[in-house]
Amino acid sequence: GGDKEFGKGSCQNNHEKECTMSEIIVKRVKKELYDLFSTKIDMSDCIDEAPDQKKDHLISRSIAGYALIMEENITPDEAALCITDGGNDYGIDAIYIDSLSKRLILIQSKLRNDGKSSLDIGDMSAFCQGISRVVNSDYSNANAKILNKQSEIDAAVLGIGYKIEAIVIYTSNSPLAPDIKDIIEKTKNRMNEDGNDIFSYKTFLLNDIYTY
Repeated sequence: GGDKEFGKGSCQNNHEKECTMSEIIVKRVKKELYDLFSTKIDMSDCIDEAPDQKKDHLISRSIAGYALIMEENITPDEAALCITDGGNDYGIDAIYIDSLSKRLILIQSKLRNDGKSSLDIGDMSAFCQGISRVVNSDYSNANAKILNKQSEIDAAVLGIGYKIEAIVIYTSNSPLAPDIKDIIEKTKNRMNEDGNDIFSYKTFLLNDIYTY
């Protein structure tokens, strides 16, 4: 696809409505991510999706991969191998183990075409439940992408000195609503209740992605 393909979107549903700057930035980000990842991310589980739906699904996975590029300075090829998004993904869209800095990184990503919406309660709840499951080595019904990383995840969870870092990334500059942020704060407090400071989280917003 080219530029024309990424000119489609909510800002053109009404011919009298002009694109907001956020929508334009989202379209720029989508094109860049498509160019980076379209031939790298496994989309074999999405073959029955409509073309536009499949493309947005690819971009959403690409956002998760791009979070790792931002955080770890790895290549798109390396980031693509970390994608776990799909059925039974526990709300976790990518997993990366950094053995040098001793970090287990778990990512949830969301494509927001309007450039305004953040995560909803269901998204965050699923993500935090998924974090708890992998930390407790509960892989029942997990998809193959997660199962393929099970030994690495378990080694990190049980490894002395390892930290667990969650990253929430989405194409909007709207901060997490208080009730949604409270969900991951409770996860953080529960995992750090013994004062070990093992778990932390951060958010990457649209401007963070675009600036990087």
